[in-house]
Amino acid sequence: MSQENVEIVREIYEAWLNGDFRAGADLLDQNVMFVVSPDFPEFGVFVGPEGVRQFMKRFLEQWKRLTIEAKHLQAFGDTVLAEWTQDRAD
Repeated sequence: MSQENVEIVREIYEAWLNGDFRAGADLLDQNVMFVVSPDFPEFGVFVGPEGVRQFMKRFLEQWKRLTIEAKHLQAFGDTVLAEWTQDRAD
């Protein structure tokens, strides 16, 4: 199951790299918790699919152009840890 989860997350990041930031929204667990550190422009703890959607909407509104690319994905049980980079234009 963990490798399957890595592939799902990889597909989501590939869609994001191509500008489809809605990709994967339908796959989020109802109990998802998205934690963003305070050094990020839009930060906090976002709970549930609606919380993640609200974060993405507010975050994406800040940029004229944004790309997000996964650099490394690793499974830990059913959890996937993603290391990623972003490139943006204000």
